[in-house]
Amino acid sequence: MATSTVEVFIGLGSNARPVGHLKHACLALGEVLEDMRASEVYASEAIGGGAAYLNMVVRGRTTLAPEALIATLKTIEQATGRVRGQPEVTLDLDLLCYGDLVSAPLRLPRRDVLEYAFVLRPLADLAPDHRHPLTGQRFVEHWREASAGMADLTRRGRLETLAEAPGAHGDER
Repeated sequence: MATSTVEVFIGLGSNARPVGHLKHACLALGEVLEDMRASEVYASEAIGGGAAYLNMVVRGRTTLAPEALIATLKTIEQATGRVRGQPEVTLDLDLLCYGDLVSAPLRLPRRDVLEYAFVLRPLADLAPDHRHPLTGQRFVEHWREASAGMADLTRRGRLETLAEAPGAHGDER
């Protein structure tokens, strides 16, 4: 009997050697997600100061339970040397949506989806017709309504075409 899969969306962000860390994350996520697809990469200013971030969203299917997937995301973050509370973030991975699951304890869907351009824009690009589990609105509709009041983003392109900027912040892992 085949194991059923659930469609998930994961937000990725980094402001310390971001291209390398995002590529590492995509490789690691490819091990736990089927049919993985990635949005383009966007640059955004850090919230509360620090170096600018590169952000993107991936979409895929998994057999993992939400708790197991969240634990896997934390393990991938830790493999890059992530230290919480620091201005330089090697890698931040957030489970944005897990199917249609609405769970306060798991913070699903994540509020970030509707609050931050660096989450909503790549999500709307990647899955414009997908509906938000709480509102029932398509991601592209949310983007159209919210984009004017959200922070500016710069589209950087596909991750595989990007090179690390000279003098990128962070260690040389």
